[in-house]
Parts: sequence; structure tokens; C-alpha cells
Amino acid sequence: MPVAIETRFSFHLPQPCDVLLQFEAADIPEQRIVASDCSMSEADDLARVPAKDAIGERLWMRAHGDFEVAYSATVEVDRMLPAIETLAPLEPHDLPGEAVE
Repeated sequence: MPVAIETRFSFHLPQPCDVLLQFEAADIPEQRIVASDCSMSEADDLARVPAKDAIGERLWMRAHGDFEVAYSATVEVDRMLPAIETLAPLEPHDLPGEAVE
């Protein structure tokens, strides 16, 4: 089933600084990027680096002033999901550490 994603955000950097962004849908075995588009304000420097567990990418950039990002994607999701009604409830304080990083 395709999922449409669209997001926009902006921020102001009063002086040049380094920023780390992660906002793009990940292309992983359980989901495929059918189409995507990203537009950003101009940055002084921009590098793509792998995200945690190699799921997607992060953008390291150096920028200043007003900065805007617009991102859209169509993603085909194909995941095996457990039957939720068979799952036992769990109190928040019982969650494992990796679930609440």
C-alpha cells in the first residue's frame, strides 16, 4: 500500500553553525521509495552520511540565516505485521532500553 509523505520546516541560524538533519524516508527491504523530492535552501557545506544502523541517511551541513526544507515521497510499504490483538500490554516502565532511546 503506498504512503504519501509531505513535510516542510524552517529555522533561523543567526550565525554560521553545523546542523545534522534526518528527515527522509528510508529505503529498506520492508519499504521502497517510489518517488521523492527534496528542496532546501543553499548551505555553505553539505555531506550525506549513513544514519544509525545504516537505515537511511543524515545530512551534515553548515548554514546560516533562514533555512527551509521541503520534502515529499511516495513509499510502498510491504511489512509483515503481527496481529495486534494477540500482543500482551506492557507498562511503559517495563519497556526495554532500546525501545526508548
